[in-house]
Amino acid sequence: MTMLITTVVADRAETMCARAAEALAQGSDMVELRLDSLLPGEEAHIGMFEKLAPGRWMATCRPVSEGGMSRVPIEHRVPRLLSAVRMGAGLIDFEYAEWNRSPLARTDLARGLSDLSVADHAPGVILSHHDFQRRPENLEALVHEMSSVPEVKGIKVAWMAENICCNFDAFEVMRRGSTHAAAICMGEAGLLSRVLAAKFGALASYCSFDADSAAAPGQLTLAEMHDRYRWPSIDEATELFGVIGCPVTHSVGPDVFNDAFARANMNAVYLPLLVGGRYEDFAAFMDACLSRDWLDARGFSVTLPHKVHALRYLADRVDPPADLIGAVNTIRIEDGEVWG
Repeated sequence: MTMLITTVVADRAETMCARAAEALAQGSDMVELRLDSLLPGEEAHIGMFEKLAPGRWMATCRPVSEGGMSRVPIEHRVPRLLSAVRMGAGLIDFEYAEWNRSPLARTDLARGLSDLSVADHAPGVILSHHDFQRRPENLEALVHEMSSVPEVKGIKVAWMAENICCNFDAFEVMRRGSTHAAAICMGEAGLLSRVLAAKFGALASYCSFDADSAAAPGQLTLAEMHDRYRWPSIDEATELFGVIGCPVTHSVGPDVFNDAFARANMNAVYLPLLVGGRYEDFAAFMDACLSRDWLDARGFSVTLPHKVHALRYLADRVDPPADLIGAVNTIRIEDGEVWG
């Protein structure tokens, strides 16, 4: 089962614990406690994390180099992580670059985990990699290297989406990684990778506790994932619909259609799809969808500036009066054929 993990950021341990408990109560499968967001000295209070259900939270102390807030040396972060896990987490998210850079820290972490016994939950490491600029050039090799580390229970790779087609690389990582890989495209264009993770049997998708505490660009809130985008109902058979536009965040389509899908008990989700404003961007996205039958794309609404692009793309596969008006508002996909 693909986990929905809520990243919890807070400067006080008490606040972090309270938010984590609330997130679990609201449907999060697990919470990620970002220890790097705690004020100096607050780590002395992590004993209160014992209040959280064992096995349902992980500890992370993200350095600035990977988008976190911690500036302390790695040798100080490892004991903090192990101390938190001792309270009942059982999982540590650790940066792959740091894993490679410091053999001593790697050894200390592995030894510390082997010494722990956390109820029925075996401790372990999730290795992560973050690139806030672009897709790693060596993505396939990177994923293979991370997955080959004996100590890991899973891997997470996240990169800034340069365009919506970056999601298809993330889909491939998740599909090939079985239940052990999470792949996230950050930014608004990467929403597909976050919402559809369960469709591809990924390790997890991540969300924020609320809109004010997002830990990465484009991170959706727990409420958005759970309620607006129907996370509990998404599985390998879920059909994809959406609205193609640039911009597209203003669209009420996701609220209207996802509510209708829920009422009709349809296994489908409707997403805002940020496709760059050129015809080439539109054509590339459509080609990518149509060449992957496992995506189960069934149809799209089309808004500006892509109405004329859709007409050009579909050529003679449009119904009147779209050809007379000179614009296409809706695209349907049936048996691999596309019509407007």
